[in-house]
Amino acid sequence: MENMSKDKILKSIIKTLETIIEKSNNNKIINIYTSHYVPNIKIGDYFLRIYRYTDCSIECYILGLVYIDRLLTKNPDIIFNNFTAHRILFSCTILAIKYLEDYYYSNSHYAKIGGLTLSEINKLEINTLKLLNFNAFVSFEEYQIYNLTLNKIIN
Repeated sequence: MENMSKDKILKSIIKTLETIIEKSNNNKIINIYTSHYVPNIKIGDYFLRIYRYTDCSIECYILGLVYIDRLLTKNPDIIFNNFTAHRILFSCTILAIKYLEDYYYSNSHYAKIGGLTLSEINKLEINTLKLLNFNAFVSFEEYQIYNLTLNKIIN
């Protein structure tokens, strides 16, 4: 990690997520990520809940942002808004954890963390992988771009 503490990275990620939602249109466009209602937990608090209970490296969260960016770029019909943000964040973070970490929890454990059913998390995971064309690899250079961008957000 270059010059940036874990706390600063976490704050940068939360600020990034909140900014994306603020800029989005909150129309309820139905897709795999659309919740029936707007969750009553703010995206920042939801992110911190994921962080608190997943026990993974900070790099997983940066990789999760890369996946979110890829997902939204490759699928412009998916909007990161109050109806979709939590599920997109959760599924991309879980994929990052499974890609980077040697040890991770079962989907039933992750479902409890995310407030979803096991069936929902399984569907989100496979559909996110499909929408990313099963490409979980992130080059060191791409990772560094996101890491440096997060550093600029907080400073």
